[in-house]
Amino acid sequence: MMTEATEKNAEQAMFNIAGQFAKDISLECPVPPFAKDAEGISMQMDVGIGVRALDAEEGAHEVVLRLRGEAKNKQDVTCYLAEVEYAGVFQVKNIAEDQVTPLLSIDGAALMFPFARQVLMNAISDAGYRAPMIAPVNFHAMYVQAQQSKEQKSA
Repeated sequence: MMTEATEKNAEQAMFNIAGQFAKDISLECPVPPFAKDAEGISMQMDVGIGVRALDAEEGAHEVVLRLRGEAKNKQDVTCYLAEVEYAGVFQVKNIAEDQVTPLLSIDGAALMFPFARQVLMNAISDAGYRAPMIAPVNFHAMYVQAQQSKEQKSA
């Protein structure tokens, strides 16, 4: 059973997404989708993902999710390079300061990822290529790995 003080604390903590938007979209297609060699085009796309959490104003924070997809053919020639920076503004109140960055980098990024992934896939398919499947991302593991990397660099 929750006490009255616990209920007040639970009500006062807030983590809401105020808005989200495509901040930057870039697409380069050095090899057109209809250009085929004798064997046809067979591509492998590599995906890179990055997360930045920034203070926007009092109680509001911006999270920028960067997706980068590069597809190369059998001859190791880049067919397309697509990049999306997708941002969200989050309202955070009454959450311990040491919890804000992990909350934004993990939960904030996870909330925005399906939308950012769709923007990237739409850009690729709009260029005439078959949209790739991009698997869900474990943002908690990414955050832990980034923290461990920072600790190793400072040591």
